[in-house]
Amino acid sequence: SVLFGCLFIGRAPETIDTDQASATFRSVVRALMPGLNVHFQLEKQRLRHRFQQLLLSVLEGSAVLIDRKRDILAQTPDGLEILSELDIAACRRQTLTIKNKQLDAALKEHLSAFENGGMAEPKSILFSLAPEAGSLRRISLETVSNQNLPPGTCEEPLHLIRVTESKDPPDEIEL
Repeated sequence: SVLFGCLFIGRAPETIDTDQASATFRSVVRALMPGLNVHFQLEKQRLRHRFQQLLLSVLEGSAVLIDRKRDILAQTPDGLEILSELDIAACRRQTLTIKNKQLDAALKEHLSAFENGGMAEPKSILFSLAPEAGSLRRISLETVSNQNLPPGTCEEPLHLIRVTESKDPPDEIEL
């Protein structure tokens, strides 16, 4: 929120023409609003860019970056789609709704560790069979921090949920 005000120094309050003062104030506000709108849009884009940088700096596969309220801050193009296909989580109004009890419990554990002044260790949650692909996928959870974010831009801590596909061992390894 931005608060504007006009200060008339050198005039007594009873000598100020309120109609003229209101008209002046409205024209000042109209002149400033486009610039302020551009500034706020640029700040939103800068913040999105920082979230994307954070996501890419720790990326190994499909992923979703969320805050403490589970608001989705950034994601890879297929991150939400894969979580939905595996019936792990879904997106509702830019918030991640967790369907898997193990992942939900792990998120609560990570949040509790953060509130107690620490960071929980990264955790592999489960292996999940993707029926259409016939392969195993690992869901992992990690609490990440970025000191480059301006204070108050999101609800700390940030959680990175990754989906990685299991790879077959090389032919040189005997099973």
